[in-house]
Amino acid sequence: MESRKLLVLIIGLDGSGKTCFLQSLGESRHQIPYPQPTSGVNSIRRTIGDVEYSLYEIGAGGGLIKARLYWSEFLKEFKAKTVVYVVDAANHQRIDEAKTALSQFSEKNKTENLQLLIVANKQDVPGALTPAQVLQRVKEVNYKYKSVHAVGTVLRPGKKREGVYESYTYLQSCVPKQI
Repeated sequence: MESRKLLVLIIGLDGSGKTCFLQSLGESRHQIPYPQPTSGVNSIRRTIGDVEYSLYEIGAGGGLIKARLYWSEFLKEFKAKTVVYVVDAANHQRIDEAKTALSQFSEKNKTENLQLLIVANKQDVPGALTPAQVLQRVKEVNYKYKSVHAVGTVLRPGKKREGVYESYTYLQSCVPKQI
């Protein structure tokens, strides 16, 4: 039997934890190395059971707002059906910026056929917003996705990882069923 495929686009503001999220899902998932800021694209392919995951992390260009313009181009090029939006849940000063960036991405693209996983990262930081709080904040914008789910994660090097299994469970539910 041929494996089913899921293409996933991982986006978010700089410093949100996109690289750690990608690494936690890859072969290095047991030990997350200290990541460097991503410029360009990082990708991994991973097969679990009969599902081949192709995950593409789009770098935030060192915080340059113009780098976000490329998110839509990569969505089209990779033909991704699932978007993972990583948010630094502990950085309250940038939550509105994260909400605006997701809103602009959603307005620019046809999202009604996309699944959205919001990753509320850095849950180990005191005062971090919960996944439900992050979801509430980003839902203040008007967008439509086929499905939306939020998970909390702890993905820091040297820390116990949390939220990865729940992320994979959601991604598994996004895989097209074979007929």
